[in-house]
Amino acid sequence: MERNEIRALLLRIVEEPGFREALIADPVYALAQIGITLDPYEVPSDGVKLPPNAEIEAELEALTDIVEAGKAHIHALLTLGGP
Repeated sequence: MERNEIRALLLRIVEEPGFREALIADPVYALAQIGITLDPYEVPSDGVKLPPNAEIEAELEALTDIVEAGKAHIHALLTLGGP
């Protein structure tokens, strides 16, 4: 998965309680509805357990920080010039 896809998935878990519930109840089906294929054998035998929304939001913030740092790095490379 790409970063933007991970971010979209995390946002959906946090912002849509119905999706969160569906993901816990039937992760293969819930993910298929948004175009992500998950092999049923990859689902933990004791079911899906998601962290609290606050933890997911912290992960979203970390992803945003990584993207912004990358943008700044690219900008610096493009403006420094070369030989």
